[in-house]
Amino acid sequence: MMQSTYIYKDFTVDVEAEPVDEALGGPVLITPSGYVAVVRIGQGECAEPIASLRFGENTDRPFGTLREALMHGYAAAQRIIDGFGTVNTAMPLNNRD
Repeated sequence: MMQSTYIYKDFTVDVEAEPVDEALGGPVLITPSGYVAVVRIGQGECAEPIASLRFGENTDRPFGTLREALMHGYAAAQRIIDGFGTVNTAMPLNNRD
């Protein structure tokens, strides 16, 4: 496994590239057929992640390389973090009370 840690907007993002064998659907010790990105998002000094997700696991094929899994995992974490502060304040235009 390979792991990278990033800081994004006061959040800590840990991304692991976990090797998998498509035929068995689990970890593999020989040459893997792909990688799953395991992403943990934390904030501040909190030891517990506020979000923990896996990407590439439930698709037709996992990520092809370690680097691809790490990059896609980090990009997904950025989108999630950006969504944390989003509040929908839109009002319907057809509201005629």
